[in-house]
Amino acid sequence: MCFTCLLVAGCSGSPGGRDGGSVNDGGASADGGTLDGSLLGDGGVVTAEILEEICTNGIDEDRNGSIDDGCPCAVGTRRACWPGPFDMRSVGACRDGEQTCDSDGTNAAYSLCMGAAMPGREIRDDGLDNDCNGETDEPGGICVGTGQIETSCDDRRDDDCDTAIDCDDPDCAGSSDCTSHCNAEELFCWGGVDDDCDGSIDCADPDCATDPSCTVDDDCLSGQVQTYRERRLDPTRGGSSIATGDNAPPTTVSCEDGTCPEGQVQVITAAGMRSCVPPPPSCPDNRYANYVGYARWDCSPPCEIIIHYGGIYGGQNICTERPRLSCPAGQSPTFVFETQMWTCRPTCNNTLYDQIVLEGQLVCIPC
Repeated sequence: MCFTCLLVAGCSGSPGGRDGGSVNDGGASADGGTLDGSLLGDGGVVTAEILEEICTNGIDEDRNGSIDDGCPCAVGTRRACWPGPFDMRSVGACRDGEQTCDSDGTNAAYSLCMGAAMPGREIRDDGLDNDCNGETDEPGGICVGTGQIETSCDDRRDDDCDTAIDCDDPDCAGSSDCTSHCNAEELFCWGGVDDDCDGSIDCADPDCATDPSCTVDDDCLSGQVQTYRERRLDPTRGGSSIATGDNAPPTTVSCEDGTCPEGQVQVITAAGMRSCVPPPPSCPDNRYANYVGYARWDCSPPCEIIIHYGGIYGGQNICTERPRLSCPAGQSPTFVFETQMWTCRPTCNNTLYDQIVLEGQLVCIPC
């Protein structure tokens, strides 16, 4: 991948490349890309505060990637440790890992911290604080279904992530929990249920005259269905970085094996999860249908850049567009982990987000 960015200061608090190279002498980036110091301009290097390592608390105060390195320990000792952001330790779903004092025959030192539950994307309706910010089931969270159909019709959850909960979901037609349940109009134009009890089902109901589900252009063979497959970018190692993308759409569209109710299409996520959902809307030029969950689509740009998260956020690679924001003084375009969108935020300090110079503009991306 061709790198178009410059790492200014890492979450470790060290300016320049993760291998110790200087940003001003063309030091190497984490994966071998070249850092062009000329992008910085005068006084462009920003460093984070480096704290002195404390040997008794199992965290990495000096942000060099090793917890309590240089600290004495008794061989065989096992203890709790936390490799993530300091203020997220034991908050919500975040939990400590464990490290062991090992010996190479000459020196004793603590091992890597293994098994820690790190912050992740917030998941709605699971009763957990997945991103470890002190708030549970935030509205901006993603939906993770328990199945491809509504598995329960009285749990007040959207079990299959189609935005229909319990008796409003066509899957619950005939359930003993949903007898005599009529709505004011046809809520869904698929699923074979007469939602408003007027005798007209799905596309036969005038309520559905302009619904995309009733205008699906499906030329697939028998046993196949129009399928939107999300691109998969596997996690990689190394520090935070930005690379140029390939300008390809976020999803590919083809006919693949499967069956869906009339008027629906199949979605296959990057994780391999399959679901049947209403079809996407028409998108303007240079925008492509992208499934975002909850039976909702947006029109996304092609993959202009690839943002690589650092180790704190799991080394994910995310396709997105370049930031097109004009932020006020003291703020920078920030690619927010929870929403995977650019927004203006106070310029990051290289703890949870890295400072990167992208084509001459200072931006912040997850560590």
